[in-house]
Amino acid sequence: MAIGLVFIIGILTGLLLANSIIGDIPEITDADGDGIADIFDIEPSGDAGLTFSLIEIIHGQSTEDRSLTLILGYNDGNDQSGTLAGQVCSLNFTVAANTSVTRPTHSCAFQVDDYGRRSVSFEYRLFETLAGGVDDGVEVAWDLFPGADADNPWGTNATVDPMVLANGVRIVLDGMSDGDAWENNARTVWMASSNIFIECEDCD
Repeated sequence: MAIGLVFIIGILTGLLLANSIIGDIPEITDADGDGIADIFDIEPSGDAGLTFSLIEIIHGQSTEDRSLTLILGYNDGNDQSGTLAGQVCSLNFTVAANTSVTRPTHSCAFQVDDYGRRSVSFEYRLFETLAGGVDDGVEVAWDLFPGADADNPWGTNATVDPMVLANGVRIVLDGMSDGDAWENNARTVWMASSNIFIECEDCD
């Protein structure tokens, strides 16, 4: 009789403890409906994003204006769950004659899902479009790659910590620091920062 009573008391005590533990588990919510619980979501109110703001370009002087295009490609495909890979931002600007520094104040904003934000890469290239004469419309590559590569004047950064980028970091792509044979070289300075893309049915 006593053993049975102790057994019943033990069961009741166990049930009370289990109820107390279960009751302390917070409700799992997903405000933006992206399949990631808010407590693990980088941006609980929408998709994560990164902005690359171009601060300045340092280059050699020329006796005439030159039309340049700077391309930044963003890829979150390093993570198998990434869904918004291969976005490309193209910035067109003019380098004025007799100057060595240009500050276009352009920026590129990329939208990625929250998983993609954890494993990202970006590539970059710079080229000039010639105007006039037989070379009108011809594209000439400029060297942005900080290494003596005689074949590719551009590069890819595939080992970037996206959380560092999101918190704000200065990025320097320096094609003027090497000794390769590229005729046109430049040094670009970017600032990376975080932004957020909010998705909703009523948004314009």
